[in-house]
Amino acid sequence: MKLNAGFVGFDGTENKRTLLAVDAVKKATGVEGDLNVLLRRPHGRAISVLNKVIRMCGVRAYVSDEEDKAKWEKLGFKIEGKFNDFFEASDFVMVGTPGGQETSYVEAGLANDCHMSMMGGAKRPKIMAELEEKGVEITDKLKADFEREFFFGLE
Repeated sequence: MKLNAGFVGFDGTENKRTLLAVDAVKKATGVEGDLNVLLRRPHGRAISVLNKVIRMCGVRAYVSDEEDKAKWEKLGFKIEGKFNDFFEASDFVMVGTPGGQETSYVEAGLANDCHMSMMGGAKRPKIMAELEEKGVEITDKLKADFEREFFFGLE
């Protein structure tokens, strides 16, 4: 089985632990596939965490925009692609951004048929309402996925 997992807001404590847990589960169960992270602007914690997860898990880095790509590459990081490339390369996406910033990432993931999950602080009813306002159909399966704290396609 191959399953590529993507992480938005990967440098937050909760998402960082999840990334490491997913890596351990994939290795223990023999699930192949990449671990992808979507980078925004570089800052101290993100740089440190990215160095560690590249070393420990071999993550692949993508960026939100061209300006950030140049900044990360200047710091010596290999960037695999941009925003849309990240979602195309991920089967599962965990969103752990600061509150109020999740909807655009969830929308992009759904548009690319990604399984979506959000960290515990996400205001899921608000996000679902924002998605519905944008014309995204909220199916029963999607609603069930949103109600889970963590979903990796394994039950």
